[in-house]
Parts: sequence; structure tokens; C-alpha cells
Amino acid sequence: MFRGGNLVHNTLQDDIFEAIKSEISPKAFKTWFSGANIALNEEKLIIVTAENEFASDWIKQHYSSLIKTTAEKILYKEVEVKIISKNDEEVSNTISSLL
Repeated sequence: MFRGGNLVHNTLQDDIFEAIKSEISPKAFKTWFSGANIALNEEKLIIVTAENEFASDWIKQHYSSLIKTTAEKILYKEVEVKIISKNDEEVSNTISSLL
């Protein structure tokens, strides 16, 4: 996980993941979120990086609103959620633009 600068610290990622764990089954969390990471930039954009494209698509379809609601409760502000795959070339471009 990234530290400092414009990106969220591990504690926020942990807080978001803990809240999501309380809303879904342990098996679902392990399946879809065990390899994921979360970053936040100053423009209120939450970036969830999933393990692969299949997981990214599944998280988008089934958990994007939960992630958004959870993050907004923790951060006390509106956020936009973007879910991408670690294999996606957009990852390096997105992360680079946040630094």
C-alpha cells in the first residue's frame, strides 16, 4: 500500500475492509478482496485494485455501492469509486497520476 502524498494509509484501507467484512460472508470477502488494495487521492477518488480482471468485474457488479457507502461513512465525505485490475495497464497510469 502507498504511504504519504496523495494516497491513503494502510489504516484507512484496513478500516474499509473491516467494515466490508462485517457486511459480507467471510468466504465472499476472501474470494473477492483478499488480493485487493485501496488507494484514495485528494479528488475524492477511491481506487480499488483487484487481483485480476474477473475479480475486478465481479467487485464492480456486486460490491461497488457497498465500497462507496462504506468509504463515505469512514471519510465523512462523498467519494467516487473506481475498480481496476492489477493486470490492467490503466493501473500504472492511474497510480502515476496520483503521485
